[in-house]
Parts: sequence; C-alpha cells; structure tokens
Amino acid sequence: MRPGEHGDPPELIPYASHVAHGTGRTPIGIILFSASHLLLGGVIALAIVRFLLRVPLADRNALTWVAAIGGFSVAMMVGSGMLLMKGRVAWMVSIAAFAIVAMYEIALAALGVTWWYQTLPAAPFTSTPGLYFAALTAVMASILFSLSVVLLHYLGGAKARATFGLTPGEAPIAVQLLPAALTLIFCASVIATALLRP
Repeated sequence: MRPGEHGDPPELIPYASHVAHGTGRTPIGIILFSASHLLLGGVIALAIVRFLLRVPLADRNALTWVAAIGGFSVAMMVGSGMLLMKGRVAWMVSIAAFAIVAMYEIALAALGVTWWYQTLPAAPFTSTPGLYFAALTAVMASILFSLSVVLLHYLGGAKARATFGLTPGEAPIAVQLLPAALTLIFCASVIATALLRP
C-alpha cells in the first residue's frame, strides 16, 4: 500500500520538509540578485587587475582609485555570497556589506553629477563622450543604489529572518531605519553636489 491511500497523509521528503513549511527557502529574486552582483563584482575585479598591469605602481592617484573600486568590488561579492548562506552571521555580513556598497554607489552618483557639471560648460549645446559618460555614471550608480536599498529593506524584514533560518522577531531598529537613512544621504549628496557645483 502506498502512502496517501485511504486518507493517509503522504510522507514528507526529509530534505524538503523545511521548504514545505516555508522556512529557510531563498527566494528566486534574491538568488538572481546575488548571481548578478557576484558577476558584476567579478567583472570589476578583473578590470582592476587589467588596469594594474598597465599602470605603474608609483602612480599614487591611480592606486588610490584602485583601492577604492577594489573595496566596492570586494564588498559586493562578499555580500552577494552571504545572501546564499544561512545563519545570523551571514545575515549581519550581508547587511554590512550592502550598506558599504550603497555608500560607494552614493559616492559614484555624486561623482557622476560633478563630472556632468564640469563637462557641460565646455559643450553646452553639443554632445561629447565625457558628457555621456558622466550622465551614465550618475544614472547607473543611482539604479544600483536603488537595488541596494530594496535589498536592505528586505533584509530588515521578517521574510529575511525566515530565509536565513533565524528565530522569528523584529530586526534591530538600526537595521530597519538603514534604507531610509541611506536614501536621505543619497538625496542630500546629489542635491549638495548640484548646488555646490564648480
């Protein structure tokens, strides 16, 4: 006689039991987010390596940029990797890593706005590669920042606690307020950059 006949409930497959109860399951959106950011971080790291092979190590300005972008790449890959893990440590590292990533994206957006205003007076009625590059930097950084904020909002909610296998309950208030705080910093930095343009 097979399980399920004569009204007997079917047996749960052991490895699927937690998924069946809705705990510890990583949403497909988070998996895709993690995969895309792992790929982006890897591409940035590869670009840094190729850049270092062409730039003399004595150039301190270039090395400063490499260190800054390298930190962005490492934070992105570490946070993305932790999204696929379980436990409180993975949850906390994910939050910290993507908060750092968001701060880098704020800086990139402000830098793009600065470049745009610096390039605009030179050719106000003509299109130049520098103008397009500055606008693209600001727009792409803004899009990536919005994704980071959405992720941090998710990590501060109850669904993320279930995903990471944590005990039910509310996240610390600092984690819940983090997306709003970063959004305020983003808006303030972009507005200040536009008002205080050179």
